[in-house]
Amino acid sequence: MQEKSGFIMVDILRMLSIAFQVHEKIADISLVQADVLKRADMTPGIRQVELAEQMRIQPAKLGRIVDQLAEMGLLERRKPTNDQRVNGLFVTSAASETLKIIGDVVDELWVPAWKNIDPQHVEIFRQVLLKIQHNLASHSDHPSIRRSTKPLLEG
Repeated sequence: MQEKSGFIMVDILRMLSIAFQVHEKIADISLVQADVLKRADMTPGIRQVELAEQMRIQPAKLGRIVDQLAEMGLLERRKPTNDQRVNGLFVTSAASETLKIIGDVVDELWVPAWKNIDPQHVEIFRQVLLKIQHNLASHSDHPSIRRSTKPLLEG
């Protein structure tokens, strides 16, 4: 039974990804661009190499995505105040409306998923996901996994 859970999670993510990509409010931004933008918003100043590891994509591919978002005026590379050696990724003030739309669409896409599910069960599900994330991160020696310990669902 447990071995099927991973396949179910991947299939749910596949369905949500397709629904996101075809949503009319997201016509001018791709799923991967939205992912980069949201992660940069959640972790201001993140280095491109760290973000590429988190997203499991090549740094060169991420560089092109960052370039696209920068051309759109949504993301910028700059040196964080705490480390002047490397550039970090920061969302611009112009990105706030796009991030709001992304959040609204994601919330909207989850509505049918939660149909007929008690809100208490939804919260339990969220807590279980956070615990799984913590367990996997704390029991791994892989640096990319260890660095991704910040829960994405908090907030």
